[in-house]
Amino acid sequence: MRNKSSKRSESLTLDELNNALNVLTKMCQLESFSEEINRIKHGKGKDLKGPIVKLSPFVDETGILRVGGRLHASTFHFNKKHLVLLHGDHVFTVLLIEREHIRLLHAGPQQTLYSLRERYWPIRERVVAKRVVRKCTNCFKVAPRNTANPLMDNLPKHLIT
Repeated sequence: MRNKSSKRSESLTLDELNNALNVLTKMCQLESFSEEINRIKHGKGKDLKGPIVKLSPFVDETGILRVGGRLHASTFHFNKKHLVLLHGDHVFTVLLIEREHIRLLHAGPQQTLYSLRERYWPIRERVVAKRVVRKCTNCFKVAPRNTANPLMDNLPKHLIT
């Protein structure tokens, strides 16, 4: 909390934005993966079931559920080696996909997901990304769907020569 006497700046600092993003990520994960997080924290990670088992999930020191993997010896940054695990149906994940779609100037679902996967690993991501792009009004204006010409009826006999 800031002191009331201190001057309030109009913009948020980078630390405040990152902290808010981490809090939202934890809230999203607790709503979607609460059972899995509890099992991992209590050392029962081997008993996991469901779609995240193959991802070797673990909880980092900040309490965020991340994807494990075989990149431990690589020189990549920790956030690049161990992506944040998100559920595709959660509102937060949909908002992240929408933001990335707009940031990439209304890119398609594959490019949007490629960019998002630099930091996050959403489950059921393809379905959600396609839905986001399909619902985007700007993308629809550029390339509208279902605008094929309607089938015309047969010509009357008196018009055929």
